[in-house]
Amino acid sequence: MNKPEPMELCSDDQPDYNGTSIQMQAELLFIRSWNKQKPNPEEIRIAADYIMKFGNSEVEIAFTEAVKYDRKKLAYVEAVCEKRKERADLKKKNELEKQKRLEQEKKLEEERKSGKGLGLIEKVFGDGGMELKYSTE
Repeated sequence: MNKPEPMELCSDDQPDYNGTSIQMQAELLFIRSWNKQKPNPEEIRIAADYIMKFGNSEVEIAFTEAVKYDRKKLAYVEAVCEKRKERADLKKKNELEKQKRLEQEKKLEEERKSGKGLGLIEKVFGDGGMELKYSTE
């Protein structure tokens, strides 16, 4: 007899730990968050698309925020998800830029200590440098 494989923990675009499908997750959001007992299939489809695009946790946060501000519309949910994604992307971009800047500053500091920062002088005056002759006479 073949044993069925246990369900793995999956990301947001696959069934969750309870084994429910994305369609079921979307329906549960309407029932639990908005107290809408019979959401129509189009609403469920749109909410499922949002779950696949943004993730279940983000969509759930957007649904609760829609309740908080009494704006129970899918367009509002999408706008909240988009805005949260933009903020997360901007934060990630800023962190990467900050990390690059720190690495660059560290590299410059190492060059200063090792004397490689004098490369500009060599470029200007040539490889051998410019010999200045002072007459002491």
